[in-house]
Amino acid sequence: MENNAFFTLFSGNIASWLILSSLILFALYTLVTIKTESSDFLDEAVFYSLKQIKLPIPYWWTMIEQEKDKKLIFKRTDTYYDWNAHFSYLDSSGDLDLLLGDYLQDNKIEFDPDVSIETRNNLLFTDQSTLSAIQSCIRVEGKATQDEHERLHLEIYLFRLKNDSRCYFFCSKSSVLNGLVEGPFFEEAILNMKLISS
Repeated sequence: MENNAFFTLFSGNIASWLILSSLILFALYTLVTIKTESSDFLDEAVFYSLKQIKLPIPYWWTMIEQEKDKKLIFKRTDTYYDWNAHFSYLDSSGDLDLLLGDYLQDNKIEFDPDVSIETRNNLLFTDQSTLSAIQSCIRVEGKATQDEHERLHLEIYLFRLKNDSRCYFFCSKSSVLNGLVEGPFFEEAILNMKLISS
């Protein structure tokens, strides 16, 4: 009798069981993928140049757009995270605070009140030659809302080199949960970027 009840329950909900099984398998695949990624990705990083700097990019990021000396955009195409990273060299020579404000306004983004803001170079870059070449910088990280309803996790770096009037704009943008997965690698790529001339 119990076997018949179980069979009836199972056979009457095959679609639900298939969906649940698929979700569990996808979650396991994602966990295995993340676990096999090197904790020290710098050993296997792929270097990309952007004007005067080179960035160590995790090998599992897929470049989806490139414009020489102007822009690099990466996504994860193996796990389909709601995440992307933009690395841009801007034509603008304006004040970094104003450029950040313009970006947020143009994209209808409003950071939460507890956002983290940092402007000290020595906390944002580790390579000494790069650190000494930075004229000014600003880093903003935290949760935000876009278009009054979409919740995001954003990390933005804006900085200018001493010998250049223009600036660099780096941004990691994701859903709130996915920002915790790729965010640390985004930070490491920037911490370990180097000047091409060095």
